[in-house]
Amino acid sequence: PLPIANITAIRIRGSYVAQGIGFIDNVKLHTAIRGVSGDPATWVERCQCPQGYQGQFCQLCIAGYYHENNGGPFARCIECSCNGHADICNAESGKCDCQDNTDGHNCEVCARGFYGNALAGTPNDCEPCPCPDGGACIEVPENIESPICTECPPGRTGSRCEKCEDGYFGDPAGKFGEVRPCQKCNCNNNVDPNAIGNCDSLTGECLRCIDNTDGFNCERCKSGFFGDALALKKP
Repeated sequence: PLPIANITAIRIRGSYVAQGIGFIDNVKLHTAIRGVSGDPATWVERCQCPQGYQGQFCQLCIAGYYHENNGGPFARCIECSCNGHADICNAESGKCDCQDNTDGHNCEVCARGFYGNALAGTPNDCEPCPCPDGGACIEVPENIESPICTECPPGRTGSRCEKCEDGYFGDPAGKFGEVRPCQKCNCNNNVDPNAIGNCDSLTGECLRCIDNTDGFNCERCKSGFFGDALALKKP
């Protein structure tokens, strides 16, 4: 008997003549299931696999190895390369199952929201970014404020998202007292939307009222003018 596996069809080549008849007999197909009883199936081939391989025909990689170049069961099994941040990887692609807040095909970079040198190979390579809401950051050499936040919440800006951007006011870092989230300035549409510095970034006071309006929120007419300042809406 010959060892065979994964049979999907049996084809027999023959030559025929007109009105000819062919016969086939005495065909046997044996199967075996691994168990604890019965005689050993000595006709079933099983390989003794080298380090890194497993399976009846050594067609699989063990945990911690993967098929080189995603080459399938006949490719060489090579050890996962994860820069010390994972013990296993995908058995075909080699993509590491990264830990220690790392990311990348080989755990070669820090995950989003973390910074550091992932190639150092220690559990503490990547530290949390000092940014709100787990935002991302980058390291800038020779910058005393490094790392710099690159994803601030809406209305916030600064190297650590510590201040309000133009058009917003508040004190998100509590530098001048109680912590106050950034919110949009309210100038009743009586400012030039293309201008900068329309309101104070801490108090929200409107500083550049137009169309002869005045007041903390440009809510009234300037002295010497009359009308409804709140009705002056800009497109």
